[in-house]
Amino acid sequence: MRPFYSNALTQDTMTRQLFLLEDDVLLHSLIKDFLQQAGYGVLGAYDMPSALEILSRTSFDLMVLDVQLPASANFEALEVLRELKIQTPAVVISVLGDIASLRKAFSMGASDYLKKPFDLEELQVRIERLLVAQQIPINAHAHYENGVLCVGSERFFLTSRERQLLEFFLQHPGQVLSSAQIIANVWAYESGLDDSTLRTYIKHLRKLLGRQSIQNIKGLGYCFCP
Repeated sequence: MRPFYSNALTQDTMTRQLFLLEDDVLLHSLIKDFLQQAGYGVLGAYDMPSALEILSRTSFDLMVLDVQLPASANFEALEVLRELKIQTPAVVISVLGDIASLRKAFSMGASDYLKKPFDLEELQVRIERLLVAQQIPINAHAHYENGVLCVGSERFFLTSRERQLLEFFLQHPGQVLSSAQIIANVWAYESGLDDSTLRTYIKHLRKLLGRQSIQNIKGLGYCFCP
């Protein structure tokens, strides 16, 4: 019988806590052991019901999710978690490597995507990149954390695309970014997008952060001014 979960969370409050959903027992053990040796606390499940029970009562810094589970449709795990407003950043792992699967994962709120088989050190690098992007102060009244924009006492759960757009701006503060450059990085797996789509997303972020937070540099693009 498979264990209900893979390992108890560490008591070190400074350790970043990760959740692992992977039904393959051997791969689950390899990933868990590697990440624990890298200094992370890891709590895992082998099926969706167990995952939901754990995630409903425990918060994590990041999730690593297999999206092809027995008795579940592809990507169902990620879809259900986002519908439940669990906005924790998620690295999707899957044997599916086609563009349609990539689009689907990112449209459902994936933060990153790794095709199996993958190098465990690559997984670690991607996890580290996502964790660095968390808890970023934007100004005296706002900060960004785990896909949630906190403005004063209010918390706004960003959509996957809003999150990716804000993170791209946060990575390039004070730089003038052309529309084409932004679209190429944020909408990398989609085609047929234009400036009007980008303007719609920027307009929404401005409503949350203030109009001057993202300035329109005429003829050149946009500049994020935290």
